[in-house]
Amino acid sequence: MAPVNPPTWQQAGTYSAKNDRQLIASLLTPASEYGALGSRPGFVPAPATGGMLVHQRTTPDMKVTVEPGPVFINATSSLGGMYACRNDAAYDVTVAAAHATLNRLDLVIARVYDAVDDVGALNQFTIEVLTGTPAAAPSRPDMPQQSFALAELSITAGLTAVTNAKINDLRRLTVALGGILPVNDVYAMPPNPYPGQKVWRRDLSAEMIYDGTNWQTLSYGVWTSYTPTWGSGGTQPVLGNGAATGRYYLVGKTCSMFAHIRLGSTSTVGTGTYTVSLPFTPRSGEPSQFLISRMLDGSAGAAWAGQAYLGSNKPNLTYQGTTSLVSVNPTQPFTFANTDELQVFGTYEIA
Repeated sequence: MAPVNPPTWQQAGTYSAKNDRQLIASLLTPASEYGALGSRPGFVPAPATGGMLVHQRTTPDMKVTVEPGPVFINATSSLGGMYACRNDAAYDVTVAAAHATLNRLDLVIARVYDAVDDVGALNQFTIEVLTGTPAAAPSRPDMPQQSFALAELSITAGLTAVTNAKINDLRRLTVALGGILPVNDVYAMPPNPYPGQKVWRRDLSAEMIYDGTNWQTLSYGVWTSYTPTWGSGGTQPVLGNGAATGRYYLVGKTCSMFAHIRLGSTSTVGTGTYTVSLPFTPRSGEPSQFLISRMLDGSAGAAWAGQAYLGSNKPNLTYQGTTSLVSVNPTQPFTFANTDELQVFGTYEIA
């Protein structure tokens, strides 16, 4: 490998179409699995009805419709760059007749033919159906070079109309270099990410960034459920048919949380100062950290407020007495029983 000359668009220079394709590739999300100059192929983010989505026709038959949109397809050579292709209107493609007794898997693909840098006599972009081999346990047909899969079609024996239930969306996205790449799940994550690359995990509703070693989740107020534990400094209480619910969201090392314990008719109250567990271990040391505690007497409809000092992952609960904070226990600030509640909420720094 060596410097590519002339540089793209250099005045008075001449160069091949491959030079332009390499320029396109350099502006997209890099993907070293496609070679030193490789980029991630795919379609760009679009509304739900766009982006070359494959779906049934208005009246289903043995054709399917491909919605408009752009798609980027890698050249055969690892140094061949990226073809920029476009479908500018809803386009129907024909599916071969089903086998009478065997099932088949077909693929709808976007494909580039290039007689100069590849083989054959054609120079064009097509959307076509690759017909699989009928079998008792069919498999997908092999993808040709310079192509991109849009959808898999399950052509069952005797099928006369392809409906959406028979269409499996295989499209994947690509974005400009530095853009946030939407992916469906862990299996669609970039196999060779670069430090600083960001993705949006659709299955987790979370943004992630690659730190050079691992993927780190960036949470922006996305609440996550957790189950807090009700404990004490003596004989442990038993929740029985009561309820323990909690939620938190984490931004960096800042955790906002809410924990709720509600006693049931079979709950036992134990002995000693009550604790309620946190979703993450708090940062220790100075300055000290506190959360708000709240105790509700369900039968009397009365509430007491206090603090929870974060010395551990299960802080002791207190309430405001007449002169100072008093520890919460089975009989303070009231005798705990069915329908009574313990709550802890606020924001703290995790370890």
